Amino acid sequence: MTRITLNKNEDRRIKSGHPWVFSNEIREVSGERSAGSAAELCDSAGGFIGVGHYNPHSLIAFRLLSRQLEDIDTAAFFEGRIAAALAHRTARYPGLDSFRAVYGESDFLPGLVVDKYGAYLSLQSLSAGMDCRREQIVTALRKVFDPLGILARNDVGVRKLEGLEE
Repeated sequence: MTRITLNKNEDRRIKSGHPWVFSNEIREVSGERSAGSAAELCDSAGGFIGVGHYNPHSLIAFRLLSRQLEDIDTAAFFEGRIAAALAHRTARYPGLDSFRAVYGESDFLPGLVVDKYGAYLSLQSLSAGMDCRREQIVTALRKVFDPLGILARNDVGVRKLEGLEE
């Protein structure tokens, strides 16, 4: 797994709840450096902060997915997060048939947006990390929602900032 070490004093914001690390806050990267690779984030002293996705080609170089050391590359991980997001929405808005089911950072899935329209889903992958894991995400969506179809809506300009095609 990629290991990212922050510059001194650059951990305050992420430790207080912000889910992103910007490229100028990173002191060192070791291991795989490909866009979307799973990464462990550490403070300047080497203390563990969390795991997430790394993209060396983006100003947002790291997106935090978990403050636990866990495998973020499985359909089971995504299934748990998506099921939690759905439970939250259905508890707040019972009976709705169409709604935003997953809303990126607010559901601890930065770079992923899923909208539910009746029996169909619209999937937006807005970060390299989420784009690389599209198969696991689709598997999780099928398990949680059992939709009639899933449409990938990747026609938004923010994908270019991540080095992704529209």
